[in-house]
Formats: sequence, C-alpha cells, structure tokens
Amino acid sequence: MSLRPATRTTDWFAAVAAIVTVTMLASLAGCATGGDELRANGARRGTIVQLYNAQTTRTDLPECVAALPPAELTRRHFVRVDYKHVRHLFSTVAEVADGVDLRTGQQVEVWLDDCAQGRFGRIGRILDGTTAEPTR
Repeated sequence: MSLRPATRTTDWFAAVAAIVTVTMLASLAGCATGGDELRANGARRGTIVQLYNAQTTRTDLPECVAALPPAELTRRHFVRVDYKHVRHLFSTVAEVADGVDLRTGQQVEVWLDDCAQGRFGRIGRILDGTTAEPTR
C-alpha cells in the first residue's frame, strides 16, 4: 500500500477546516456561559430598563400595572426587565420586594410570568458586577 504525498490543495483545505472548527467551538463555548445556571432553574438574566411607581404617569405604565388601584401602586413597586432568549430581546414586568433598592442598568435574576394575565414576574436576586443609576 503506497501513500501519496500531501499536495498544497490538501494542506490548505485541512488548515481551513481546522480554523473553522476551532472558531465554531469557541463561539459555542461563549454561548454556553453566563445564564445556563439561571435557565436551568427557570429564571432569566435580565437588565432593569424602567422603574414604575406611584409617581409614574398612568400613560407610561404597562397596561397590567395601570389596571391596579392607586393604593396598590403606592405600596408596590414594579420594573421592566429586558432579557434575551436565543437571539431575541423580550421584556417582562416584575414586582420588586420591599426594601430592595434596584437601579436601571442593573442585571438581575428574573422569574417570568404573564403581565397580560395580571401575574407579575419577580426579581430573584441582583447579579454581581453591575452598576447603575439610583432609583426611587
């Protein structure tokens, strides 16, 4: 059995195939970080983009929050959280527990629910490494 020596075309093809393989593996590794732990528990990593409270005008509130009586808005606080799923950006409304000081731009663990059904998501925890503008 004789082996043929490698040609330049074969060498070039092998080099390109190796580069493509390494690049694909590196990009998949990047997708797998920073949220798998949260998604495994049913939560999502999101960013606080809007704060809602009693001072927010009714026209600026999401419908589900605007439907609450004024007394409820006085004692409860809500935020809009943007989160990614695959390559799309989604928003949800979550209630903020008393005593929790959130800021726009902070990354949080959010448990999703359906605002249109009158059920609000909830903030599980503030995730490390975020800075933001003060709220309230």
